[in-house]
Amino acid sequence: MYSETASSIIAAARELPRARLELALLRTIDVFKVLPHNAKIDVPHLEQIKSLARATVKRFGKIDVPVNDAGVVQYKLFFQISGEEWDFVFTANMRKLYFCT
Repeated sequence: MYSETASSIIAAARELPRARLELALLRTIDVFKVLPHNAKIDVPHLEQIKSLARATVKRFGKIDVPVNDAGVVQYKLFFQISGEEWDFVFTANMRKLYFCT
C-alpha cells in the first residue's frame, strides 16, 4: 500500500554506492513510493552540507523531513584514541547533528 503521493528522498553518503544501497532498502518498505536521488557528501566538511541543502531546496522547493543517520566511530578503547582521532570523530558527529538538522 503506497501513499498517494511519492516521496522524494535524497540519500547522501560519503560514497555513492552506499547512498544507492540505502535508497534500494527504502524501496522495500511497502509504505512509500520512492523517487530516488542520491548525493555524495562528507559530513565533516561544512561546505558540502550547505551545498547539498541548497541543491535540495533548489530542486524540490523545501526540505520536509531531515533524517540524520550518518556517524563516525573509532573502534578503539578510549585510551588508545589520539587527540586528532577524537577531534575528527567529535567534529564529524556534531557537525552532522547540528548542520544537517
